[in-house]
This record gives sequence, C-alpha cells and structure tokens, in this order.
Amino acid sequence: MFTRCLAQEVWSDGITVNELVPGPVHTDLTEGVFIANALHPSFPSEWVKTADDVAPLAVFLATQGPNGPTGQSFSLARRPMA
Repeated sequence: MFTRCLAQEVWSDGITVNELVPGPVHTDLTEGVFIANALHPSFPSEWVKTADDVAPLAVFLATQGPNGPTGQSFSLARRPMA
C-alpha cells in the first residue's frame, strides 16, 4: 500500500514508484544461509536468486521513465516450475 500511495503522491511530478520483491538472494551477506540457484532451505516454493537474476528487472524498471509503470509490485519470488 505504501508503494501505491507514494506513487499517487508524486505522480504529478513525473516520478514513478514501484516495488521490486526479489525473494531470497545469494549475496556476500547471505552466503552462510543461502546457496545460489538452490531451493530456499525453509520454503521449497522459493529459489535463491543471484544478483544477475534480479538485475534485468531492476534495470527495466529504472529505465521506463515517467510513462512507465507506477504503483506496482514486481515479484521474483517463487521458484520456476520444471
């Protein structure tokens, strides 16, 4: 709801606001907890992403400009189905 409210608040200024929900991501800080490209240790419906998995969506959203999507949630959570 915060994303939607903020998007409405700044829309007239040509600013877009979106939420990117990556789910679990393997990083230097999480390497003791997560294994990249493996299932989440507690939630088998989640897969552990790498920065390379998240970056394309982040770049896409960042390059859309004022006519792009706003007030939306984009999720990479959930594992791909085989």
